Amino acid sequence: MAWPGWEPPVWRRPPANLIAGCETLGIEREGVVRWQAKVVKMPPLLINREGQLKEWANPQRGEHNDHRHLMHLVGAFDGQLFIF
Repeated sequence: MAWPGWEPPVWRRPPANLIAGCETLGIEREGVVRWQAKVVKMPPLLINREGQLKEWANPQRGEHNDHRHLMHLVGAFDGQLFIF
């Protein structure tokens, strides 16, 4: 299965925020444990041979450096807004 490389970091943001909020407020302790167990099972960010974040979150899928999108940079700037 191949999905865009930007999706795994985006998938992590809502549960990370939820976990941090619950820990700060001292609530939902059982939920926090359950959510943390799910987060660690999420796919990692992948780096290609050139040291770049892979555009596609699939080790077998090749890169097309003559046509790159910017969304995979969400993993490098997690939760940040950047404008070009």
